[in-house]
Amino acid sequence: MAAVRLLLTLALFSLLGGCQQETSLLRIGSNTWPGYEPMYVARELDLLEPANIRLVEMPDASAVMDGLRQGVLEGGALTLDEALLLASEGMDLTIIMICDQSQGADAVVAKPGILSLAGLKGQRIAAETSALGALMTTQLLQQAGLSREDVTIIPMNVNQQLEAYLAGDVDAVVTFTPVLNDLQELGARTLFTSADIPGQIVDVMVVHSDLVNRHKGALITLVRGFHQAWQQLQQQQPEALRYANQRLGLDDISSAWEGIHIPSLTQNLAFLQPPEESQAAPVQQTAMQLHRILNDQDLLASGEYPPLHVTDAVVLGAMQ
Repeated sequence: MAAVRLLLTLALFSLLGGCQQETSLLRIGSNTWPGYEPMYVARELDLLEPANIRLVEMPDASAVMDGLRQGVLEGGALTLDEALLLASEGMDLTIIMICDQSQGADAVVAKPGILSLAGLKGQRIAAETSALGALMTTQLLQQAGLSREDVTIIPMNVNQQLEAYLAGDVDAVVTFTPVLNDLQELGARTLFTSADIPGQIVDVMVVHSDLVNRHKGALITLVRGFHQAWQQLQQQQPEALRYANQRLGLDDISSAWEGIHIPSLTQNLAFLQPPEESQAAPVQQTAMQLHRILNDQDLLASGEYPPLHVTDAVVLGAMQ
């Protein structure tokens, strides 16, 4: 399965035009996640500029990270810890928008016989090999009072998790919406969620720093379209909901954003602007806290805090 995923990813990169190709097109990658969905709805509602913006749907976050590494994506939607991981490898990235905050939409679920986190001792836990998977796994073990030797961590992409659970190959799963919803409907018990570690799982839109000014107009259109589409989704406009459900495939699309907070443009500014000139922006302060956690677990390529930049210029432009 890993070989198949690699071949599919390489084929996608080939279609995108190869490594480090100069392009006037803004290519933004993401995996399937309700917090990113407004930008795809914006595309279907003709709120973007197809001549300047291409949204690239990836199988998982690892593929998005690879696309940024290979230079076949100008930007991508990632969790803040994933952006930190890339920055620790030496990649110069700038955060242009906070997409969402997970407030329960990421979770650890287990088969019904496991009643508590302590009950995970000796069990098989499926988790993505991403920074987010590692962060959630580390946090749940700490709260359970368990070590990695007490459990068996099985590396597994999110699109494999449901099948593995149904086959009885795993006892618990570190996952997120919409797979989380499917597992809960099957009777899986929720033991731990991102609501238990508030503020640590934040999704951001990042762009290669040297491309921010070059693509500023397209980025403003992307951010503005994202929030216009989100307004239509909040208002339960039938067309917007239909487009979202086509991709997310949920029985009840209205439940897709449970446990997810999508900050408004004004709230975005509060994350992206430093409270005082000498201080870091709130999202950078969160990144520094995450850096310490990830570094303590040897999950970063470098122990030094990387230069993960932040700009409020795109959000300000989208507000005009």
